[in-house]
Amino acid sequence: MNNDERKIPPALNIYIDGCELLLQLEMTEIGNVVKAAIQYYIFGEMPDGLSRLEGLAFTTIKGGIDRSAKTYQERCERNKKAAEKRWNEEE
Repeated sequence: MNNDERKIPPALNIYIDGCELLLQLEMTEIGNVVKAAIQYYIFGEMPDGLSRLEGLAFTTIKGGIDRSAKTYQERCERNKKAAEKRWNEEE
């Protein structure tokens, strides 16, 4: 499924709480978490094989991804309705 079908935001943001957790990890752990977050963001796939600390950081970042996706989907829906209303008024 591509990004348009899932209506995900055009950018992956990591909120401050996720950044703070990433700073507590080693570089290889950060890489594992960021890769897992990207996989989740693009494909919706939950990671496996993360350590306990990596899993905690991923879960925090996942929460931000989910919040952003919900906000984006709501904005797309509002914009769609506004555009439809505008087009119907012009007819």
